[in-house]
Amino acid sequence: AVACALSVFSALLFGLMPAWRASRIDPQEGLRSGGRSATESRRSGRWRTVLVALEVGLSTVCLAAAGLLLNSFVRLTHLDKGFDAEHVMSVELHLAGTRYPDEAKRSEFLRKVLEAVSPLPGATAVGVSNMLPLAGEGNNNLLIVEGVNVPLFERPIVDMRSVNGDYFHTLEIPLRSGRLFTEEDRKHGVAMVGESLARKLWPGENPLGKRVRFSGDEAPLLDVIGVVGDVRGNGLQKVPQQVIYIPYWYRDNASTSLVIRTGMESAAIASAVRAELRKLDPELPVPQFRTMQDIVSASVAERKFQLSLVLVFAGIALVLASLGIFGVVSYTVAQRRGEMGIRLALGATAGNLKSMVVRQGLVPVAVGLAGGILAGLALGRVMEGVLFGVRAGDPWTLAAVSLVLIGVAAAACYIPAMRVSRADPLTALRYE
Repeated sequence: AVACALSVFSALLFGLMPAWRASRIDPQEGLRSGGRSATESRRSGRWRTVLVALEVGLSTVCLAAAGLLLNSFVRLTHLDKGFDAEHVMSVELHLAGTRYPDEAKRSEFLRKVLEAVSPLPGATAVGVSNMLPLAGEGNNNLLIVEGVNVPLFERPIVDMRSVNGDYFHTLEIPLRSGRLFTEEDRKHGVAMVGESLARKLWPGENPLGKRVRFSGDEAPLLDVIGVVGDVRGNGLQKVPQQVIYIPYWYRDNASTSLVIRTGMESAAIASAVRAELRKLDPELPVPQFRTMQDIVSASVAERKFQLSLVLVFAGIALVLASLGIFGVVSYTVAQRRGEMGIRLALGATAGNLKSMVVRQGLVPVAVGLAGGILAGLALGRVMEGVLFGVRAGDPWTLAAVSLVLIGVAAAACYIPAMRVSRADPLTALRYE
C-alpha cells in the first residue's frame, strides 16, 4: 500500500509540475515557430541538470554503502576462523530424560558413540563438544588461578567447552604446546586453554603444569596440559573468546554436538552415523545433520541479507541514474539540433561534437558524484557498527564507486553524442 501510494504521488507530482508550467505559456508565444523563449529553455535546462545531479548523488550513496558492505563481507568470510570447516559434518545429541539421568550415564553413552563412529569408513576424526564454533557461547564461568588471590568480580570469565581429544583433530584446531586429552585422563582433573587465555593468565610464563579451578574455592583443581589456537566461537566479527577446554566427562551436558571429519559424501557418512546411533539407542532423536560450512554460513546470514538488499538498491539506483542521464542528454541534443547543424556547417568535426556533448553531459554527473561521496562518508560513519575491517571512508571503495558511475555516465552520454555526430548538417538546419 505504501509503495502504491508513493508511486501515485510521484506520478501526480511530476505530471502536475510540467502541466502547471504549460498553463502559464502565452498562447501567442506558443503559436509561433520555436515559441519557447530562450529564458524558459535555460530554466528547463537548469532543472534537468539539478535532477541528474540528484540522481547521481543518490546512486553514489547507494553504491558506496554497497561497496563498504561488500568489502566488509569479503574480509569477514576470508578471516582466519581458527578451525577448518571443510568436510566436517555435525549433529546435535540431546541426552535427557530417564534414560540419561546423570553425568555418568551421559558420559558413558558418548564414549560408546565415539567408539562406534570412529571406525566407520570415511571418518578420519570424530569429536564431541557442548558447543560448536560460531554456534554461540558455551558455559561461562569464573576461573581461579592457583596461587593468585583476586576479588570475586576481578576473576576472569571464561567460555568453558567440554570436548574430547580428537575434537581438535576433527576441526583442525592447532595444538600450540603440550598434549591433548586421552581416556587415561579420567583418573585426574585436566584442562586445556586457548592462546589468548594463556597469555592473559600467565604472561611470559609457560602455562603447562599450572592449575586452575572453577567457581568457588571448593571446586577441584585442574592441571593445564595443553595450549591450542584461538577460535572465533561466538561470531566471525568478534575477537576470539577466552576459552578453557575440559574433558567431556568432567561436566554434565545434556546437549552435545558430534562432529565428524570425512572424505566421503555428506549423505553417505550421515547415513552410517545415524545407523550406529540407532544401534546404541533406538529411541534417541537424531536431528538433521549439518555441515560446518552451513554453521559458518548461518553465522553471517544477517550480513549477507543486508549486503544483498543494498546491492539490489544500488543496482536499481545505477540503472535509473544511467537512464536519467541518457534521457536528459538525448533531449538536450534534440533541442540543440539546429545549433549542431550550424557547428557542422562551419567546420566542426564529429569528434568535436562528441567530446562537447559528453563533456557537458558529465558536468552534472561530477557535481552529483562529489555530493554523493560526501553523503557516503557521512553514511559510512553511521554504518560503522556493521562494518568489519573497513573504514567508513575507505578510499578504494569510493574510488571504485566513482569509476563505475563515471563509466556508466560516459556511456549514457556517448550514445546521444554518436547520433548527433552522424547527423547531416542540412537536415539538422532544416529542423528549425
